[in-house]
Amino acid sequence: MDIDEIKRLIALVSEAPIAELEYREGETSLRIVKRSAAQPGAAPPPEPAVPAPVTVTTAATTDAGTDAGTDAATPAGADGAAAPRLCTAPLPGVFYRRAGPEEPAFVEAGATVTAGQTLGLIEAMKMLTPVKAPADGTILRILAGNGDMVEEGTPLFEIGGGRADGR
Repeated sequence: MDIDEIKRLIALVSEAPIAELEYREGETSLRIVKRSAAQPGAAPPPEPAVPAPVTVTTAATTDAGTDAGTDAATPAGADGAAAPRLCTAPLPGVFYRRAGPEEPAFVEAGATVTAGQTLGLIEAMKMLTPVKAPADGTILRILAGNGDMVEEGTPLFEIGGGRADGR
C-alpha cells in the first residue's frame, strides 16, 4: 500500500455516505474514521454502563441535508398517519440484520412490523442487544448493512405508516 492508495481511500471515505472504512492488504491494515463537523478531533463519548433505549427521531432534514435528530412529536397527516420515523442504534457496536450467518434477516424493506418487534441486533463487548421497533408501521428503508460498525444514534431503519400517537 503506497501513499497514493491511502490518499485515494481517504478521498473515497470523505465523499461516500459512510462513517468508517477498514482496509486490509496482507499484513497491512488501515482504518479511516470520518469525524462529524460538529466534533472535530473530539474523543468518542464513553460507553454507557447500561444500554440506552432505542431512540426514535423524525426523518426531517435540516438545510444542510442531515437528519434533524429531534425527538419532537411526530407530525401527523390528515389521516392520522405519522411521518416516517428513524429507528436508531441504542449503543455503539456491530449491527446484525440476522441472528446467524445462515438465518434470514429479521426484517426486509416493505415488511410490516409491530412495536417491540426485533429488527436487528447490536453486538458490543460480546453481548447482543436487540434493536426493537419503536411503533407499528412498515419498514421503508434499511439504512445499515449486516456487519456494519454503528455508533449510538446511527439511523438503522426508516419506519412509516404508523400513527402519530405511536400505535
